[in-house]
Amino acid sequence: MLRTITSITLLLSIAGLATGCDDSSKPPASATGQGINNLAESPSSLLGKSAARGRDVARDAVNYQNEASGIAAEGTGEAQPVTVSGVGLSVPTSWTSRKPSSSMRVAEFVVAPDSGGGETVVAFFGSIGGDAISNIERWRQQVVNPEGASVEETNTKVRTVSGIKVTTVSMDGTLKGGTMGGPAKDMPNSGFRAAIIEGPKGSAYIKFTGPISVISQNEGAWEAMISGMRKQ
Repeated sequence: MLRTITSITLLLSIAGLATGCDDSSKPPASATGQGINNLAESPSSLLGKSAARGRDVARDAVNYQNEASGIAAEGTGEAQPVTVSGVGLSVPTSWTSRKPSSSMRVAEFVVAPDSGGGETVVAFFGSIGGDAISNIERWRQQVVNPEGASVEETNTKVRTVSGIKVTTVSMDGTLKGGTMGGPAKDMPNSGFRAAIIEGPKGSAYIKFTGPISVISQNEGAWEAMISGMRKQ
């Protein structure tokens, strides 16, 4: 914990030094805002390299802060630790742990019981085979629109969290019943959230499914869990 806090302080100090120069060291107005972001993406000049370093320092500071928040939540009993494929995550204690319903699941949590719209569950998997694209396509077939066709759009994002590549997926519609790992019967008005984590000990997969009303209420907790992951 002390190492994490010290790292955050050091990173913020570096960022402060970078912004604490006198006016003569400030980049021209044309290089601020979106310009800095563009420079950071293609740091071929000294200014571009400085922009990239500043972006990386800021990102690392956020990662350390998120990690520290997750560890602190575990210390206060607000979160419980789960490790999968060499990655540690802090799961809210408001989600109830239960015995995994299949041997493929490393851990399983009930976010909310079935109140008529279906159960809301977060399931953790180790390697289930296939790359990110093939798994996303398979999941897309499990969520259909009111006409019964697979959803055409998935909100897919790729980012790096604490040096770990993460692909997240978000879909809404009807969860098809009878699919592998899916509900027993169709669940209309449902949400499907997933994360593909390329951990140091292989890929890990997390699925978060249930009525969209419950998914929406727990979206912040889901994001905090993903953002606070760290290598074990």
